[in-house]
Amino acid sequence: MKNNKKTVKSMKKLNAKSCSLIIIAGLATACSGEYVNKEKENKVLEESKETTTFQSGIIPSARTSMEHIKGGKGKFFWEAEDILWVDNGGNLISSTSSSITEKTTRAKFFFTGSGLTAQSYPVYYTGKNSTKGNEVTIAAVQKQSAPNKTEHLGVSGDCGTDFAFKDKNGIYNFQLKHKAAYLCFLPHSTNAYIHRSKLIKIEIEAEDNIAGSYSFTTNGLSSAPVSGGTKTITLITGSDGFPGTNTDTDIDKNGAYAVIAPGTHKLTIRY
Repeated sequence: MKNNKKTVKSMKKLNAKSCSLIIIAGLATACSGEYVNKEKENKVLEESKETTTFQSGIIPSARTSMEHIKGGKGKFFWEAEDILWVDNGGNLISSTSSSITEKTTRAKFFFTGSGLTAQSYPVYYTGKNSTKGNEVTIAAVQKQSAPNKTEHLGVSGDCGTDFAFKDKNGIYNFQLKHKAAYLCFLPHSTNAYIHRSKLIKIEIEAEDNIAGSYSFTTNGLSSAPVSGGTKTITLITGSDGFPGTNTDTDIDKNGAYAVIAPGTHKLTIRY
């Protein structure tokens, strides 16, 4: 809060299911007239034969943004610019395109000319617009656009993995298992001075590393960062802050979310 600082100390066991922690504290071609470009048509057909599809499974298999009700589990969604990685015998391959056009619970990821023929493969989600399939960066500075919005999770360290299995149609199916931990903040106060303030950021401090770049396997994140380790995470809340006028918890008024490394952490929270 502007002009006010509130400190909360808490010891929490954080894991991939920690979505409800309250710190109050998954080709159209066009032709002109009668003319058809056969060479182009054949090329499209040939490329389509070389495309392998990986499809996210039953809800809640999706991931990058989340809908959350206080006291309940988070429901995840795929968002545009999400990328899937496949481990082909140690060679990590990223999807070349997807079916995602808007927020969705299910998605198809396409791999062109990848030669994927095995019955199963490990798959990884390592963040929105990620460049590595075996590394996840939990951001030290995270930005949430509005109360109870989670689109920032995909660039803040959200991640998941599973094994994809080929069905009779040649499509690989998987159901992503999340491996990061998530904090949900629900600040409130009866103090009139607080009601005249705005929440501009939340500072999270720990005695061990809670952010940085972590190696990532089917077992999840490494126990410690491989680089850029930090004991603090700052969550910036909106361009002009979140309101602090509520006397009771109100997730739609100022609910805030941060991604954090899983583990047992002693946390100091400052609003």
